[in-house]
Amino acid sequence: MIKSSIHTLMGLTSDFIRVQSSLRDIIAEAQAYDNPQRYVAFRSGTVRGSWFAKNYLSTRKNNGMKNALAIASNCTAGREASRLEMNIIKETAQAKGITNNKNFIRLEVILPIILKNIAGKEKEFAASLFSLSDKLTDEVAKTERAMSDLKDQVKAEKIKDGEVDVLGQQNVAVEAIVNTTLATLDKKLANHIRQLIAKSDNKLQILQRELANI
Repeated sequence: MIKSSIHTLMGLTSDFIRVQSSLRDIIAEAQAYDNPQRYVAFRSGTVRGSWFAKNYLSTRKNNGMKNALAIASNCTAGREASRLEMNIIKETAQAKGITNNKNFIRLEVILPIILKNIAGKEKEFAASLFSLSDKLTDEVAKTERAMSDLKDQVKAEKIKDGEVDVLGQQNVAVEAIVNTTLATLDKKLANHIRQLIAKSDNKLQILQRELANI
């Protein structure tokens, strides 16, 4: 049962990674629109929400990531990662559909950590799990850089046109994930991580790194 769940988890993680390429395509397409950030927020929210509802929340036997994680990790895949994972389950257990991308983004942060913790217990799958964890981290970073570049482009154009720069929905979503995650930690540790995040353009990557070191 555990092996079957790990195979399911690896397959869904590979699919989760492929979504990053689709998100970068959306970011590239957005440059042709008058409001690129609104276009990205709408399209990426739909893509993320659809994936999460179909692949994470699925209750079919051995077909949903939620079920696969519960079996494969036995809910002990790392203290903080496990706590955050259970928060996702609690928040979405009764969901009829997902209309925002908050939980997808949270999964981007914690899934690599959970995969590495499972790898430490399941030696037979360790190499594949570590590889998937690193690949996911790299792909998410690429997407964040693409979004950052788009924001810089929009900001430069607005400054050129004398307009005021407005914080995009994507950035608001990232801030919400950071705040929600840090709220689960010891205050001293949370403040330390918040200071590190404040100095970085890649907030989620710093958050993920620090959670992995707990």
